[in-house]
Amino acid sequence: MKRRWGSLATWVLVCLTAGMGGPGLGQSTLPLKGTLDDEIQAPDVTSPLAETKLEISPLEPPDLIPPRKPRVESDPYAPTGIGNNGLRLYPTLTASSIYSSNINTSANNPRSGIGLQLKPNVRLESDWTRHSLTAGIGGNLIRYSGNDGFDSAKLDVFERLRLDVRRHTTADINSSYGLDEAGGTEATEHSVSGSLALTQDFGPMSARITTAANVRTFEDVRLADSSVENNGDRAYVETILALRTTYTEFAQIRPYLEANYSPRSHVLEIDRNGVNRDSSGYAATAGVELDAGPIWTGDLGLTYLHRNYDTASLGAADAIGLTGSLTWSPNELTRIVMATGTSLEETTEVGTPASSKWTAGLDMIYALRDNVDLLAGASIEIEANGASIDKTYDGSLGVAWKFNPVLSWTAAYDLTWLQSGNPNGDYVEHRVSTGLTLSR
Repeated sequence: MKRRWGSLATWVLVCLTAGMGGPGLGQSTLPLKGTLDDEIQAPDVTSPLAETKLEISPLEPPDLIPPRKPRVESDPYAPTGIGNNGLRLYPTLTASSIYSSNINTSANNPRSGIGLQLKPNVRLESDWTRHSLTAGIGGNLIRYSGNDGFDSAKLDVFERLRLDVRRHTTADINSSYGLDEAGGTEATEHSVSGSLALTQDFGPMSARITTAANVRTFEDVRLADSSVENNGDRAYVETILALRTTYTEFAQIRPYLEANYSPRSHVLEIDRNGVNRDSSGYAATAGVELDAGPIWTGDLGLTYLHRNYDTASLGAADAIGLTGSLTWSPNELTRIVMATGTSLEETTEVGTPASSKWTAGLDMIYALRDNVDLLAGASIEIEANGASIDKTYDGSLGVAWKFNPVLSWTAAYDLTWLQSGNPNGDYVEHRVSTGLTLSR
């Protein structure tokens, strides 16, 4: 165990910054599970710091708000919300039946299951003349009949506060908590993150400095032979310092450079293999911000990641790739979101410092009618862990039909195909779901 006072000080710092930091600081990657209606109902947890962390992951695609033709009156199918005086609450609840052809993700002995899926969501939005506040809590609970060991649960809590300090100075204070219980033999993960960013405009240039902290912990897992896998050695605390400069002379295309430093300290100094996995990380990104009117918006950059480990036998890990997201609206009825990411993930494999991960995905929504939206998506994830390379492909189709501002019906199909680098590790899973959503 490391020095108690150092660890205690670090945890206190995290707790303080969690109340004024940003989501997206964990090692999340492009979601490869779930349907496209998840993107519609889930709160937008995109943080302006998502691209500044060391573990560069794809920016969360913006809410896939159905594109509509311009109208004088408001959308008659949009939720009205609750409240006034500059703050409005938007609650939703989706209840669906779900079928999976392979709930145990097995290559040789797939087990099918039928269950119930509940997705509660509450979002708070401000309507202030200055400043901006968005907060929310969303969950995704799946319970399979007769297969309790493969139930799953997700919870996301976030807050984003933007303060207009002066005419050319803004402050962003973000925080988040996430729970991911995948079921089976996967460890339940908890993540807490917080960040503070200051942005200053200097004529044709702007600069943003970010300080952040991220904590990740993993619960123990009971294995099939009744033994327990202790995951205490996977918990760590990460602090981040980042600087980004942007050339803002051009309104539609703004090039930028970004660099950050990210030391990481594990709660247990020595892991299950007798190795100290504490490390120091560095990242550099060169990219462009796009704001070409209603057609193109987004941020795309080329990122290089490097991490040095305290244990000499682990050496260092590197990765290079694209990170960011682009939104293309070719017409008033269609919206396409493309996202990509690159990251260095923690691993417990002997002799392997980190696993490199690359993700890419595309989501599309087409407004067939004012109250009917067609959804489609595809993504790929490539993870290199030592000599093993896993490739995961996902595809989805869906429909959302709004009867009125309160009630809508959704249906979706998902396909997941894993090509594993380990023998007999491949599997295919089909998911079908349909349900009703209540909104306010």
